[in-house]
Amino acid sequence: PLTNVEVPGVTDVPRSYAFMDEEDLDTMASKGTWVVTKDPLTGTIYTRHALTTSLVDINRKEESIRCNADAVGLALYNRVKPYIGRANVTPRLAELIYGQIRSELDILTSVEPSPEIGPAVLNGEIRSVERHATQKDKMVIRVFTELPAPFNYGELHEIII
Repeated sequence: PLTNVEVPGVTDVPRSYAFMDEEDLDTMASKGTWVVTKDPLTGTIYTRHALTTSLVDINRKEESIRCNADAVGLALYNRVKPYIGRANVTPRLAELIYGQIRSELDILTSVEPSPEIGPAVLNGEIRSVERHATQKDKMVIRVFTELPAPFNYGELHEIII
């Protein structure tokens, strides 16, 4: 997650606090602007909310999910890359690729950099590994992944009895 993270090396961002109020920053964020601002009490420069310009859904608007998706895609691709240009498109190759992708998904769903971050992938499913319908020299690999979302908001209910 990249929200509320200090931005080292940046000494000042006066346009985000001297010329704009919280409402202005909220408006910018609602339009997909990644806002970096300054904490008025500590002077710390930090990411207010890391967003992209695509606000279609949380998987596209949250920069941390996009970054994670890129890293997961690269890890999966790196498992297939050794076969490209070095193997023939056969049912056995499909089995090998399936095994490689499954192994990487097992790692991505189990390794946790920290308890707060958790694994890169919550759930991964290989839907298919098959030869392309018209391009005989191409394999099509369909992998569905569920990625963790950042904890941006909390709701606490206190019940006094």
